[in-house]
Amino acid sequence: MPSRLRQVVTDLTLRATGRSGRHAPTLADRLHARALDIGVDGPDRVRAAEELALLGDPGGPESLHLLALTRTLDDTARLRAAEALVRFGDPRGADLLHALALAATLDGLQRVRAAEALAGLGDPRGADLLHALALDPALKGPKSLEAAKALAASGDPRSADLLRTLALAGNPASVQAAEALAELGDSRGVELLHALALDTAFRGGRARAARALADLGDARGVELLHALALDPGYQDGLVDEAEAKAESRDPVRTIAFLAVAAMLDTTFGNRVQAARWLVELGDPRGLPLLHTLALDTAVNGRYRVEAAKELAESGDPRSADLLHDLALDTTMSGGAGHSRVTAATLLDALEDPRGIEALYALSTDRELGDPVCTEALTALAELGDPRGVKMLARRLGVSRNSLYQSLPDRAGLRAGRLTRPGVPPAS
Repeated sequence: MPSRLRQVVTDLTLRATGRSGRHAPTLADRLHARALDIGVDGPDRVRAAEELALLGDPGGPESLHLLALTRTLDDTARLRAAEALVRFGDPRGADLLHALALAATLDGLQRVRAAEALAGLGDPRGADLLHALALDPALKGPKSLEAAKALAASGDPRSADLLRTLALAGNPASVQAAEALAELGDSRGVELLHALALDTAFRGGRARAARALADLGDARGVELLHALALDPGYQDGLVDEAEAKAESRDPVRTIAFLAVAAMLDTTFGNRVQAARWLVELGDPRGLPLLHTLALDTAVNGRYRVEAAKELAESGDPRSADLLHDLALDTTMSGGAGHSRVTAATLLDALEDPRGIEALYALSTDRELGDPVCTEALTALAELGDPRGVKMLARRLGVSRNSLYQSLPDRAGLRAGRLTRPGVPPAS
């Protein structure tokens, strides 16, 4: 909204609320007007109402109450307004949280947060709402899991059976549900993790289940990770299905799959991940498995590069030669061109001069296609290579000097390098 128009709206609001007279508007007047100004973003309106309440002005709680009820505001702002009312000791806050948790039009995660806040007040309606939300078919795996975990955190005895139900659902949230059940001290959680790690039909994180089992001190977890790393048929499906959707130009399904992965804060698993977790757990079989996977031409190219990267980060002296070979490997499968650029970039991060040369070769290999060549060329230019800067400047139609000025600082780029092969990372 233009500043002049905003001032008019502010003045009209002040007059309508009886807060304007011949005197200049006070800070409280302006905060009140901002809280009621529909031209201001929801979070800023809530913030203004909070600041008004902190001044002890009765218009603050009233504005917060109004904002929490305003359906045109985004869900996060409405929830924040209700929570602020609670903090200021307004008895209407709890009822607003209850109403928001019941509102089917709200995002499921915000409904869970409202019920969780209500339960935190000791209001029995909060726990009942969390239980209902966890079982609500309209809420998908991760959101149901958040409700069940919040119920467990409140000490409600119903949470254990609820987590078991979610763990048995066979969706991407199952592993975390079983893990949360085990953390409650319920032996069923441990056995469910073991069963999920063994279930070849389950594609929601078998390696994650095995790792959780190992973290709980169950020796079966390490052995299961080793078995998964050796299994050529093992690969959990969610992220790979997302990649398939991306390749088929299905952005809606792709975003949905990746959003679930992000919400669960986990990669859903492949053989490299299983081997990496073996390394993290101190199992000596991990590094040899990573080396084998990096050499295995039957493995997806992206995962071969990932395995070589893990070796590099572990200080394995074989990693540089592996990355060099992968950068030049014309037979690599699975987004081969992009994986080769990644390998060359990682090689340069080890301060191996072959990395720059591999990037240059990739940037000029037209058989890889324009997107891959451009990716390699950009990486080359960002590393300060004069050839890369010259070619990229020509392609963009700008001078080399202006391009140099827009590129990241080369010293800063190199400060984030991986450790050199065989040398422990700097502390």
